[in-house]
Amino acid sequence: TIVREEAAIDLPRAAKGALLVGAAVLAGATTIAVGRVLLGLTPSTYEMKQVAILVHLATVLPAIPLGLWVLLARKGDATHRMLGRIWA
Repeated sequence: TIVREEAAIDLPRAAKGALLVGAAVLAGATTIAVGRVLLGLTPSTYEMKQVAILVHLATVLPAIPLGLWVLLARKGDATHRMLGRIWA
């Protein structure tokens, strides 16, 4: 039989804790932001929409060529893993 090793990211306990705290903060901020929008507590100005579009473009545009590179490059080496983590 062929035994296939699972790829896993083994992080130290402190790093896992920091990621958990960061994810909880982001989830909380998102929940608060969505709640403010639903309650009508945020201004709906043209400038705010422009900022949101610029932030979205700043994250999406680099992800397109990086994703293509990750998909087409040799799989499994350190560069592939590092770029995949950046892309994700």
